[in-house]
Amino acid sequence: MGHQVFFIKNRHRSSFRTICRFILGRISKEEFLISINRHKYYNIYKMSFDKFTHNNLKFIRKSDINQMDVVIVGSDQIWRKYYYPLTDAFLAFAKKNKIIKRIAYAASFGVNEWEYTDKETSQIISLIALFGAISVREKDGVRMCKEKLLKTPEFVLDPTMLIDVSEYNILSENIEKRNGKCLFSFVLDPTEDKINTLKKINSELQATVIELKMWDNDNIFEHQLITYGIEYWLSCFRDADFVFTDSFHGCVFSILFNKPFIVYGNNSRGLSRFISLLETFDIRERYIAKSSELSSELLYRIINWDGINDRLRELKDYSIEFLKKNL
Repeated sequence: MGHQVFFIKNRHRSSFRTICRFILGRISKEEFLISINRHKYYNIYKMSFDKFTHNNLKFIRKSDINQMDVVIVGSDQIWRKYYYPLTDAFLAFAKKNKIIKRIAYAASFGVNEWEYTDKETSQIISLIALFGAISVREKDGVRMCKEKLLKTPEFVLDPTMLIDVSEYNILSENIEKRNGKCLFSFVLDPTEDKINTLKKINSELQATVIELKMWDNDNIFEHQLITYGIEYWLSCFRDADFVFTDSFHGCVFSILFNKPFIVYGNNSRGLSRFISLLETFDIRERYIAKSSELSSELLYRIINWDGINDRLRELKDYSIEFLKKNL
């Protein structure tokens, strides 16, 4: 679109309240140990992201914001209270600059209930008044903006869905293609019932399982991710015949790659995101909340990919036009 793009390099520390919520959300010994181990391996995944961003993105500091013509905030749960500081999420650091354009693209609250206090809401209203254009990624986000911020945002796609799948395939083209039937399991928050669901799926499909296990000390996937980076993760969707996930972007990339999938509800990470995405493409039935909801009929149910791809093109054109119109 004719712009040179920079990303604001910004790191924030988790607040004490956020840490308490994290711990209290994992009371059982099993879940707590899994969570600690998952965070232990966070740096492994961070290494793969850092490698990709170092090679592909340009960064500036917040103090350099006055050199920019436009600043865009978005997307994944950027407006969820406990994930990002309000001052960053609503661009308070750019408040003194009256010239710079402010755009919210596909901003996400992640949940279906308002989390901010009245005082915080008043602050957000004053900050969002400076925005020239506002769009959100979930239908619940549209509703909450109307009710709480007195703004009517546009509904757009997650930015990862604006890129054609052929571009993702180019990124992973150096990763050797897998032979035979593959089941890709991308589970962020493992539970016994999710593991049982994976076993149930594979007892039907009888496939080779490519499994991301963030809680496993002996995980080949992690070593490949460190070596090859995000490109390896993309190749798993490319080669999969079926995907099992509890991740929002696991759903997104299953849709982009036209891979049959089942998503197991992940309430702690923001269930509203999943429901909005699935309903947008009329595939709400791909969602389950427990293993007993998975049937052989659902597993083999044919997905109307032609209809989904038509809807994707329509929303992609609309979302890109939103950016063109407001930049």
